[in-house]
Amino acid sequence: MSWLPCRCGYIFHDNTDFLRFKAYFRADQDTDDFFCQVEDILKNQKLSAEDKAHEILCVADFHYTNRILYQCPECGRLFVEDNDGHYHCFTPESEETNHRLLESAEGENWKGMLYADWTFPKPEWSEHPGYLSVNINGEERQSFAFDDYEALRKKFYDLFQKLSGQKKLRSALLRKNKEQIFRWSDDE
Repeated sequence: MSWLPCRCGYIFHDNTDFLRFKAYFRADQDTDDFFCQVEDILKNQKLSAEDKAHEILCVADFHYTNRILYQCPECGRLFVEDNDGHYHCFTPESEETNHRLLESAEGENWKGMLYADWTFPKPEWSEHPGYLSVNINGEERQSFAFDDYEALRKKFYDLFQKLSGQKKLRSALLRKNKEQIFRWSDDE
């Protein structure tokens, strides 16, 4: 699903990761079976640690499909995916319903990403050679377009200094013509 309209007029755009209005769930009936399979994978002496991690991810994604929940940030409606990939809408009982039920347990302390990319000459499909995107606290991603590399580079480093100083970043990446210029992660 790349987009889903809500009756209130909000449109969900699901074309990126780390969305604060999206969550995954697994039926309780499937949970024990899922953990038994994970345990069997971990006990398998023939698999390397990397292969075990891969197998566990495959089990989580494919064998016990995590279905999707969306919550409208405007009106609070919940959209629940069924086993056939169809969505069912549930309306809150009151206007006081929390519209951020699906956000990270970290809440406002959730760390985001900073990403900038410069491609020159610009691709035919693009209006600008440079783009910068920032996603902090799970809010909607902010994007900026640039026609000047130095302006993009300055904005990137200014944001990096500010956000990393506030401990609001988990990662940052700056690329120029497919070459990695700067990469940072808070776990390095």
